[in-house]
Amino acid sequence: MKILTKFIFVFITIISFTGCKKDLTQVIEEFYPDGNPKIVYYLDKNNNKVKVEEYYPNGKLKYVGGLNNGLRHGIWKYYHPNGKLWSEGEYNNGTREGKSLVYFENGNLRIKGSYKGGKPYGKWYFYDENGKLIETKDFH
Repeated sequence: MKILTKFIFVFITIISFTGCKKDLTQVIEEFYPDGNPKIVYYLDKNNNKVKVEEYYPNGKLKYVGGLNNGLRHGIWKYYHPNGKLWSEGEYNNGTREGKSLVYFENGNLRIKGSYKGGKPYGKWYFYDENGKLIETKDFH
């Protein structure tokens, strides 16, 4: 009974939340067996999916990103199970574009680079877990 009560409370709380910047509606598409949300979409006033979030079973955010016509668009962020940022990158209608950052679980920068047309571009920097630069590579 407790699980059902928790599920109903979480569901009502999340569905009733619509105070995002652009009056988005939050819809939980998938739940974990304990009733916690797994995949959450945000819909605009025309019911287009414009943002998605996925959560780990422990309730921590796994990733968040924007959508445009079902394609990744804008900034996407992934998180380690401990809640620290794992990676951050930009998309333009499903194609990687712009900066890309990847972090170790301890929070230190692991990789820094850019994409152009979905491919690595320019100078990329690779670091060890202590933050020491160990390699650079040029992509053209």
